[in-house]
Amino acid sequence: MNPNVTDIDGITAYPRLADLPVAVDMVDVFRRYDDLPAVLQETLELSPRPKCLWLQQGLWHDEVGVQARAAGLTVVMDRCLKVDYAVLVNRP
Repeated sequence: MNPNVTDIDGITAYPRLADLPVAVDMVDVFRRYDDLPAVLQETLELSPRPKCLWLQQGLWHDEVGVQARAAGLTVVMDRCLKVDYAVLVNRP
């Protein structure tokens, strides 16, 4: 989801989560701190609801975390998905 562009390197970008043509398991967020409550609201409105809200490295919002967990989502904050994945796949 990106409200500011229509495509990124030839891949369609959607302005809102509700515009996605498929269900998602995780919402991975690269947005400003002030945008996080609205992203959570959009996430909670999806059906089926995603299982996880992942706030990328540098992003932390206590109230968003509390509300997302209360709604049953797994919440990850201030972590880079790419870095964590690389660590997991390189384990012996």
